[in-house]
Amino acid sequence: MANFTAGVRVSARNFYYEIGSFGKNVFDKKYIIDAGNSGDAIGLPTFVGGSRSVIGLTAKIGF
Repeated sequence: MANFTAGVRVSARNFYYEIGSFGKNVFDKKYIIDAGNSGDAIGLPTFVGGSRSVIGLTAKIGF
């Protein structure tokens, strides 16, 4: 699984601009985050899958 974060900040007088990008599970790898036995009554184990690929942009203005 691969994650990334990248960005740039530009300052000007009393404020700043910031723009960036991020990615989580970039290659859309399937994985399990939890496993249990709540289906034990019917003989089936339970599995909780991890999140799919997420890629996005961020923007901030601060002063």
